[in-house]
Amino acid sequence: MVTDLGITPTVAIGFGIYKHDRIPEQQDELVRLVTGLLDRVTGDAVLSGMETIWLIRRDGELILNDRDDIWPENRLATLPRPYRRKALAFSEVMLPDSAVD
Repeated sequence: MVTDLGITPTVAIGFGIYKHDRIPEQQDELVRLVTGLLDRVTGDAVLSGMETIWLIRRDGELILNDRDDIWPENRLATLPRPYRRKALAFSEVMLPDSAVD
């Protein structure tokens, strides 16, 4: 992660989503949980799922993926401000072999 994202991870936390029921609601809850962690824990952070980076906090700046399917208005409304949006992706070296851009 250091080369791609410019951070050195020290802790990893895993969340799971049940893929057969209410996925958007589970994603909303996941964002709520992560927002709570960001409020309580200082330093750099990344929220990613599979090959998609949802958000990154680096040097105190919160950057969200610019994909509207990940960040509909209701999710954006739950996040602390300020933040900015931009395309976020792992390099091809970091992606699993089956990933397609």
